[in-house]
Amino acid sequence: MRCKQCGQYIPEGLEIKQCFCGFELQEDSFQVENELITNESKTVEEKVQIKTELLTRKQKERVNGRIEQEQKGLLAIGCFYVIMIIVTFIPLYSRRGRDLGGLSAMEFFGYIPTTLFLIIVGAIIFFFTIRWTKYFKLKKDLEEKQSITILTKVSYISGDAKKGYEVFLEKNEANIPKVFFEFYEFPQIKKGDFVELTLTPNAHLVLSIVLDAKPTLKRDFRVI
Repeated sequence: MRCKQCGQYIPEGLEIKQCFCGFELQEDSFQVENELITNESKTVEEKVQIKTELLTRKQKERVNGRIEQEQKGLLAIGCFYVIMIIVTFIPLYSRRGRDLGGLSAMEFFGYIPTTLFLIIVGAIIFFFTIRWTKYFKLKKDLEEKQSITILTKVSYISGDAKKGYEVFLEKNEANIPKVFFEFYEFPQIKKGDFVELTLTPNAHLVLSIVLDAKPTLKRDFRVI
């Protein structure tokens, strides 16, 4: 307990009614201080409710499968950029024939402008590829070999059968704003549902989901 006037610490159990500075001590000071400490401990425990486990063999296979999909996407982007570079060296012809003199785009627009254009396009492609791809995060998940499980509530759902579905989540312990489902793996969930998600900590790839994940409800477990 501390004196409210001078801040002097006074051990509990001494039954001291008055501080050395003359300030009268209240009997319930210890109780109030203990309650504050208890409440702070409960708050910390409530914030840290993330279950961590090692990846199972089946979960590793799922992560590897998604890595292969990401590799195909990166390969397609790389091929597109290489083809763009090759095209700049191919002679250009108009519909009327050799109006452009058979010059390539590199020669027609100039070597420096064309090279700068390719560098800028390459930088843009690289930026958006790094920003949107989950390849590197999935590789990290596979190295760490861990999964996390959180209990959260569905805020709203966006998407369709062609592009897949984004499930936006309310504020949760892991600070994960949304998860993605392919159209063929989308579970029958809707806005307002409580769900228990098991996913990778970096790429947030959903490994399994428990529908109606309330303590008082019967759980419907579905492995993706």
